[in-house]
Amino acid sequence: MIRSAAFILISCVSIGSAQPCDPIGLFYGADSVVNNRFQSEIAAGDLNQDGYPDLVVPGFRTVHFNDGGGRFGDGVYLPSVGARDPNLVDLDADGDLDLVVRDGAYIKVVLNPGDGMLDFDSSYTDPGGISNVDVVDLNLDGSPDLVWTNSERTGMLLNDGDGRFTELDTSSSDFGGGGTIVEAADLDGDLIPEVVLTHERLIRTYRADATGVYGLVQAINIGLDFSAEHVQNILLEDLNGDGFPELTFSSLSIVPSRPDFVTVYRNLGDATFVPRDNHPLFNVVVGLQVSDIDQDGINDLLVSDQNSHSLWILRGNGAARFTATGPISSFGAAPLDAPRHILCPDLNLDGVPDLVVGNYGGSTVSYAFNRCGTHPCPPDLTGEGMLDEQDIDAFLDAYLDENPAVDFDRDGQLTHRDVSSFIVAFQSGCP
Repeated sequence: MIRSAAFILISCVSIGSAQPCDPIGLFYGADSVVNNRFQSEIAAGDLNQDGYPDLVVPGFRTVHFNDGGGRFGDGVYLPSVGARDPNLVDLDADGDLDLVVRDGAYIKVVLNPGDGMLDFDSSYTDPGGISNVDVVDLNLDGSPDLVWTNSERTGMLLNDGDGRFTELDTSSSDFGGGGTIVEAADLDGDLIPEVVLTHERLIRTYRADATGVYGLVQAINIGLDFSAEHVQNILLEDLNGDGFPELTFSSLSIVPSRPDFVTVYRNLGDATFVPRDNHPLFNVVVGLQVSDIDQDGINDLLVSDQNSHSLWILRGNGAARFTATGPISSFGAAPLDAPRHILCPDLNLDGVPDLVVGNYGGSTVSYAFNRCGTHPCPPDLTGEGMLDEQDIDAFLDAYLDENPAVDFDRDGQLTHRDVSSFIVAFQSGCP
């Protein structure tokens, strides 16, 4: 009776298509996870195989499981999770995500039994310590390997296929000593990863020959080009759709009155780079991330500016050039406090990237949902393009099943307010 009465009050309308989103006001429903202990590194991935991305917060040695609606409660304390530079990847080919972290002089491998309760398995060390580690399939055998660096040398660990690793002899490779940051990716289209190292003002690219020995391809001195003191962060991601990753980096200026830079170098397709775009907008840039955050089909850059406690969105034009939008200093309930690390997982499985930010100053992890993921007609729960009795049935069924998909007021709870919000949206029709 209630369903029929409600249906009589509501007319059916057709639904239009969604348009690319304006970055201003893009995020909503913000919340935060506390106690990150002044470390900003975070990782996101489905640890317990329920389909939803979870959060690993090494600064507090916790895993925060997704509640199925994109929100997170108190974390589960797991001692093995602590350290820096978390990478989530299936190391032992059992179908679930494992964890690689850096902990002082050690690289720690933390295997997942399948339920997300990560358990320490093995560690690898070097007398010079470990500055940074990246995960990549170096020998193309289908198993993720590890490449690491410190101030003295760069090394590689090959996966035996079960999450255990054997050190590769790199003594014949000329890595020019060590570095601060290491990233690896196929930069020339031959499937074999190149290695990119940073050390102070230098960014160096290395390619392996047929025998697996690495040699220098290119060295970029950002001190000469940008009066920069050192590289803060780098990304290797395709920004112009040609299939070759561009080099994006943030750098700290040596001139106090000059801002820091976010710079894009275009890949020529042979693992060498030429300057493409430069944005001298920021104070202390730490975090970089690539994502089509405005859903126009073109990759954008997200930048965290630690000293101004804000984020910027650099909207891509498809040719590795960008227009800056910002700053964004808060998401309402989750202010940004010296933000560093940025991730863009789809927290609520609406098909678009959301935002997770590790705050150094506030010892928190903030997260917010992307408004681009909001259905152009939320009450059209059946997706038929019409509002009818079937949508009412779908709402009632989902509400009684406590399905977070019908949390219409986006407060993380299902209450009478969601019923009211659905009725109002239904009666208002759709564009």
